[in-house]
Amino acid sequence: MADDATDSGGTVNSQIVDATTLVDTLVTGLTPGASFALLDAVMTETIGLAMQNAVTRQQSAGLVTSAAVSAACARIAGAVQPPPLPLPPQPAPEPGS
Repeated sequence: MADDATDSGGTVNSQIVDATTLVDTLVTGLTPGASFALLDAVMTETIGLAMQNAVTRQQSAGLVTSAAVSAACARIAGAVQPPPLPLPPQPAPEPGS
């Protein structure tokens, strides 16, 4: 079996060299595609998280706005109102009318 892998001169069999070259070429050819696929996956995840953060910020801003309006309404409703001003006196009817 060892004789099949090497020839009598102690060099590597050409079939092994061809197989190794094919595997190297295959890996080299697949590397850019795998890199771009990984890059696409990472970019998709990043964009998704950015959108989720934007939605969360918008919801938080709405919550703060609602809380501020509610606090303002509570202050208005709980404020002590001054008593109403008295009405001015009615003019006396003219004599003879």
